[in-house]
Amino acid sequence: MEPTISNRSVKKTLLHKGGFANAKIYRLETPDGEVFIEKDFSGCSFLIRNTIGRFLIRREVHYLLRLEETGVVPGKARRIGSFCMRETFCAGQTLREIPKPNPKVPGSENRIPVAYFHALFNALQNIHQSGIVHLDLHNLRNIIVSADGTPVLLDWQSAIHTRLLLPPIRRLLENIDNMGVLKAFDKFHPEAMNDELSQKLEHAKKIRRRFWLPRIHLTRKDAKK
Repeated sequence: MEPTISNRSVKKTLLHKGGFANAKIYRLETPDGEVFIEKDFSGCSFLIRNTIGRFLIRREVHYLLRLEETGVVPGKARRIGSFCMRETFCAGQTLREIPKPNPKVPGSENRIPVAYFHALFNALQNIHQSGIVHLDLHNLRNIIVSADGTPVLLDWQSAIHTRLLLPPIRRLLENIDNMGVLKAFDKFHPEAMNDELSQKLEHAKKIRRRFWLPRIHLTRKDAKK
């Protein structure tokens, strides 16, 4: 476990003030130019930080380390004490921040290439094959178009292992992930949705309607981060 960066040597900016059961989120910039995101539950109540806080920090670092070689999660994830973690800051824009292209509005051309969504979907399938589901990809703030144009998936607090689950349950959870990504694909590039991807999206929609699958959150999500 790495030591906490000294406050004397780092520029620390609060990005999200947290809440009753949510971590505070900071942006850290070190003197040598490295930039990190830090999630910290230490400001929560004793009960929250010693239950939810410990659990979620340990959980998220576990998944980030396990998936680091995929290249689609933030790197250098570390626990910083019992209630705090740090990961590399990923420069870019979330899919929530990028407006949907509108051919009727001049200057609103699509800024995301089709190849980005193919790379995103293929990366997600590889993650599923490794026995992990994200479960919060309907929240487009968790999907980034990085500075070099590659996809990055954030916020692994809701993720779970699927290896020991029954196949129908595993496929059900994988469809939750697929639906989030394919809806984003269809939003930005409906013309590029081939028959196979369109069928996968419709299948995921039917399952969601049939089972009334909610977005899965382990902690309350604030309207803004």
